[in-house]
Amino acid sequence: MRITTRTRYGTRLMVQLAMNYRRGYMAIKDVVAQEKVSKKYLERILYDLKSHGLVKTTRGVKGGYRLTLPPNKIKVADIFVALEGPVQLVNCHANYKCNLVRTCVTRDLWYELSRMIEKKLKSMTLARLARRKTIKEKKYE
Repeated sequence: MRITTRTRYGTRLMVQLAMNYRRGYMAIKDVVAQEKVSKKYLERILYDLKSHGLVKTTRGVKGGYRLTLPPNKIKVADIFVALEGPVQLVNCHANYKCNLVRTCVTRDLWYELSRMIEKKLKSMTLARLARRKTIKEKKYE
């Protein structure tokens, strides 16, 4: 399993918005400058995050993007699902067209591993990631 660049960049973007949460809306150009990702790519990611209710936008001089909830209320799992879909290492489920689906022990292993990953993603908030980023930035100043 590999995490796509959409999810990696999307999570970094959300951390930036979390760090800026109290200041209000953040301009896309500022996120681009911080994260070194193309504006067009970030806009596509933001579209999905917005359609899942994680970010909101406003136009104008002080416009931009911001989180819809405080950073401690948004889990990394929310971002993952918005950009990747459900946490699922393999496409095996009860309705899957496979003769072995009921007796396959490896399916059980992949399912259990998916739940472990999902649990970790649900336990991590944007606020925690933002604190970690602040600590790392101070360490390398």
